[in-house]
Amino acid sequence: MFYRLVKKADVLVEGFRLGVMKRLQADYETLKKLNPRLIYCSLTGYGQDGPYASIPGHDMNYAALGGALSLIGPRDGPPYLASNMLADVAGAGLHGTIGILLALMARERTAKGQFVDIAYLDGVISLLDGALMYFATGQIPRWGETFLTGAAPYANVYRCKDGEYITIGCFEPNFWQNLCHAIGREDLIPLQDPPPQKREMVFSALQEAFLSRTRDEWFEFLKDKETCAAPVYYINETFSDPQVLHRHMVVEITRSPAGQGETDRYPYKAIRYARADK
Repeated sequence: MFYRLVKKADVLVEGFRLGVMKRLQADYETLKKLNPRLIYCSLTGYGQDGPYASIPGHDMNYAALGGALSLIGPRDGPPYLASNMLADVAGAGLHGTIGILLALMARERTAKGQFVDIAYLDGVISLLDGALMYFATGQIPRWGETFLTGAAPYANVYRCKDGEYITIGCFEPNFWQNLCHAIGREDLIPLQDPPPQKREMVFSALQEAFLSRTRDEWFEFLKDKETCAAPVYYINETFSDPQVLHRHMVVEITRSPAGQGETDRYPYKAIRYARADK
């Protein structure tokens, strides 16, 4: 039955460890004889070859070896696990999709399918912004020590009056100036990128200011001040936010054929369903 499906398939995606599909006689070399147009996408932790190809792993392992975890975490603390699963999303999801689409484009020109080798580790490395700094300067970026990981007062997370948090990302001078005007600390304008001896003072001044209002009060106040600020939302708040709802990032699907049954909510804009009764 599997072989019959393969003969008519455009794409096959598999996520087994190395050697499993060959043992099942479902590897690419076997299946391309049945369907030369087949796009065969294989998702593995470390890829189809190399010294780690047979080692098992999960998202945090690939994120750690790929260098991503060395960029996540507070100053003077341990690196943090990334709960949005960098390797799974970037490796299997993002790069798997890109590889399949490119293979389909190639097939339109050549009439031939191909094998798409996707590694979760490769996906993590492709997202490393810190690697640019390393190759340019030779300096090794660490969590809490770069402007993107907590070392800069103008790009950071601050606690508010209600115990919740707000982010600011004022990289450009005009956004920093507008923030300082808004919080009544014009004296901080010359200290957007303060010298090391004044950095803690700027951090403390901003933290003291943000403790004067709640998170939502700050966002409501700052969102029309031409500066870069946003609340740190919990998932339920994200999917109730008016901007998220306006962009249709939550899709309701009617389960009843008559259109009168229960509805499910899905946070995937890319998935569009027509109602069964239409």
